[in-house]
Amino acid sequence: MKKEGPGIHIGPPVWGCDFFDRKETIAECREKLATGSIILRAPRRYGKSSVMLYLRDNPGEDLFPIYFELEDHFSLTGFTYEFIYKILENDTSLKKKFSKSFAKAFDNVQEVSLWKFKIKLKKLIEKEGGWEEWKERIKQLIFDLLNNRKPKKLLFIFDEFPLMLHNFINEGKTGKNEAVKVLQWLRKLRHEEPFLEKVRFIFGGSIGIEKVISYLKATRTINDVPAVNIGPFASPEAEDFIQKILTAKELAVEPKVVKAILKVTGTLIPIYLQILLDSVIKESWNSGRKITPALVKECYGKRVHGPEYKCYFEDYYERLWRYYQDEEAKCAKQILKELAAAENGVPADRLFSIYTEITGAAGDRDKFDLLLSALESDFYIERDRPEGGIYFSNNWLKDWWRRYHGV
Repeated sequence: MKKEGPGIHIGPPVWGCDFFDRKETIAECREKLATGSIILRAPRRYGKSSVMLYLRDNPGEDLFPIYFELEDHFSLTGFTYEFIYKILENDTSLKKKFSKSFAKAFDNVQEVSLWKFKIKLKKLIEKEGGWEEWKERIKQLIFDLLNNRKPKKLLFIFDEFPLMLHNFINEGKTGKNEAVKVLQWLRKLRHEEPFLEKVRFIFGGSIGIEKVISYLKATRTINDVPAVNIGPFASPEAEDFIQKILTAKELAVEPKVVKAILKVTGTLIPIYLQILLDSVIKESWNSGRKITPALVKECYGKRVHGPEYKCYFEDYYERLWRYYQDEEAKCAKQILKELAAAENGVPADRLFSIYTEITGAAGDRDKFDLLLSALESDFYIERDRPEGGIYFSNNWLKDWWRRYHGV
């Protein structure tokens, strides 16, 4: 039987005993939430959603949390529906009050199933008024929820908020305008009483929110919201994480094996550590070999970048086409290919030459710098190392890119 402790979870977010408490990150979030809202920034698969779920389940005595999954919404109508439904779901007394306001749409609401209520709500939002009316109705719902939850503050957790904005943008001019309206409304809400003191937001996303909002020319709408960055583990934290996973699986290894895992992994990101542990444990079971530093090194070279784990990183490649303009994506692919092939960093001038070759007369230094900033904020590259040059953000991703997209 598995002992209590974190398990290996390579795919979905984790919670409960499987969540390895990032004490410093959680403490920083709590400190900033005491006085305002926050942006939670992290690359994909760094544990961002797991942190948000932890804060949802452990909000503290003064916060009432509501968690939103926003990546599947493409319009103001979808956002409005999500916001209203989540409030009503978390306070059923408000559902009755809200339904009375639209009696024709919600006849016999107490007898309506949850599924039918959702359908009726969606149809109501589509037909009854526009954004100007609905944003005031949402404010009233928030106000009513605050009154019902006194003296607690409300914590709205928006997972994949920048991805939702990107979805809006892809819908064309109307979508762009709707994205700006959402940002402007949320900023105004954060600065109005009683919401200024009583409502907090966490805006989380695995694509750079700065890039999306800069594209919308709406930077001032979030310049009041500080960021909390989720980075890799420190070595002691990673070592503790490894030991707890091994203990939960009732496996004992020598200290030098743990040190080898840390060294081979390089950048101590939870998913990298879990993939390496998973591959080492499976190889040991399948071959009957003892887990040693040599086996750890072998698994990194032969298994972790193999077909079994490829799917966990393919999104890094595909997202270039989803979130970047066509010409930007072509340039980014070629830049990352160059970085993957280089033993060390690549000078910015060399990458600018690649950029100019692709863009031709359209290429200019300012646009190139903006592309580098986007790749940096989306966690592909680093460019502030003391030795200068441009680098992949970590060697694991670099090795994966070289293997699958280096040709």
